[in-house]
Amino acid sequence: MAREPYALIYHDGLHVRGGAERVFSYFLRFFEEVADLPYLVLTLTEINAFPYVRRLAKEKPHNFLTLHEAFKKHKILYVRLVRLLQTLYGVRKTRGKPRLLLVTKGVSMPHFTNLVGYVFRDADVKLLRLPDLYELNVLTGYSPQLHEKRKISLAPARALNRLLAKSYNFGDAHFLANSPEMKEAILKAFSSLKNRVDVLYPPFDDEFFYPRSGLREDYSVAVIGRIHPSKNTHRALDIFREVKEGVRGAKLYIVGDVGDDRYHSWLIKEVAERDLSDSVTIVTDGRPEVLREYMWRSKVCWCLTSGYFGITNVESLACGAIPIVLPGSRSSVGRFGYVASNNREFAKLTVEILMRQTDWKRIIDGYRWVKGAFSQRAFFNRLHEIFKELGIL
Repeated sequence: MAREPYALIYHDGLHVRGGAERVFSYFLRFFEEVADLPYLVLTLTEINAFPYVRRLAKEKPHNFLTLHEAFKKHKILYVRLVRLLQTLYGVRKTRGKPRLLLVTKGVSMPHFTNLVGYVFRDADVKLLRLPDLYELNVLTGYSPQLHEKRKISLAPARALNRLLAKSYNFGDAHFLANSPEMKEAILKAFSSLKNRVDVLYPPFDDEFFYPRSGLREDYSVAVIGRIHPSKNTHRALDIFREVKEGVRGAKLYIVGDVGDDRYHSWLIKEVAERDLSDSVTIVTDGRPEVLREYMWRSKVCWCLTSGYFGITNVESLACGAIPIVLPGSRSSVGRFGYVASNNREFAKLTVEILMRQTDWKRIIDGYRWVKGAFSQRAFFNRLHEIFKELGIL
């Protein structure tokens, strides 16, 4: 008896509310509302992401398989790998090979991701979403990152990840880059992937994020996103020091969930030592309504991560906070935001924007642009095109 075709969607951690988890929720919406293909979500953590994901997991528990109960009892990498392997072969036995293996996030635990790829290496289509080039390096075994340092030496972990990556057989996988800049970087590093990389922009909620007058503060700047070293949040303090020299009364808001407690404590200490407590506010709340409020308040929003794209830039632009980004995120702001290469350029552009009158025409035009390019509808249409090209639908 033939088994029903299905999609296996793997997202290593759904315990946080990050950009990858937000995009994951839109993938689920696509399978729920557009794609006529049953799906099974596999994750290694508890599900504590966005409300839509939590609701689906509660209403359709048969569509979700979490391993956090088994994993949290064992800190040793190899024990956890064996447990995952047993689970994967159990899925394989009951459901058969998937029509589609879709990896929406796998870099934080690459060994487990590659094990998923190994067990389901004969899936009809293998599709990996890559937010940045680092993901591809890790998942192919070129530059694996070790997280269980206390239990295993670095050399065996590298060898294991390379072995798993080789077993995965990336030779017939397809990749989703989140921007043209990302696609260019992938092909520059891995020229053999030509014709197997598609651009799929992350979507944003164009009904939730929109311009609003009346809350804007003339001299305020925001840094929105998880408070973590990888986000380069500390760099904002250096830039803001220069901004304060040119703009009297300037304010800086750092807003987002805490991703690293030690880093957060260090930031608080730095603010105090630099005598910035009266002008820098750190808000440790990453709920969308809180982020939106500070986007409405702020005249400028900085993106200081060196990755590609950045959905927060799109949301900020939609809310009227002019984004200033690094070159890798250029496509997320178009002609309505600004690109800076170093701290001095960030500060100079910020001072210029803060000192001039708010350009509401530019803000409204920017909202219309992001609504057309990065809406849920645009995401669904593009993903549907890609699925049809790959023969999934």
